[in-house]
Amino acid sequence: MAVEALVAGLDSDSLRMLAGLLRIEIDEARGLFAKALQELGIPALSQRDAAIIYAIDISRKIVRGDLTPQDGAAKICVVAHAVADLDFHEFDTFVYAESELDSYLKYREYCIREIMKEAEIWAARDELPGDGDGRADLPRK
Repeated sequence: MAVEALVAGLDSDSLRMLAGLLRIEIDEARGLFAKALQELGIPALSQRDAAIIYAIDISRKIVRGDLTPQDGAAKICVVAHAVADLDFHEFDTFVYAESELDSYLKYREYCIREIMKEAEIWAARDELPGDGDGRADLPRK
């Protein structure tokens, strides 16, 4: 992601350091990422906003066929559970359908269709968290 940001024209010392990290140095990434955002004048996203942008991206990959509905829903579920807000229910359709995929085989196709329908709704979203406030939002479709 840092390399993509550099290629797109963003530049800061911390962003360059982040782009050059090795996998074994991943523990340093969070701090460098926060510092790079600060250096670039980009406010950090809340957990909720970051999760929504991620879900939009994953949903677009599901709709394009780059991810299976099952794999995409599983990724969104991980993020849904990581948001530290008990009132965060935006991904409930993904969470419920993904949790039922293997429970009853006769409902598997139904769950996959529900994931696809929800992914289509999320993929079509044009309004992103942070629109209009100078944040680096997810590129449009």
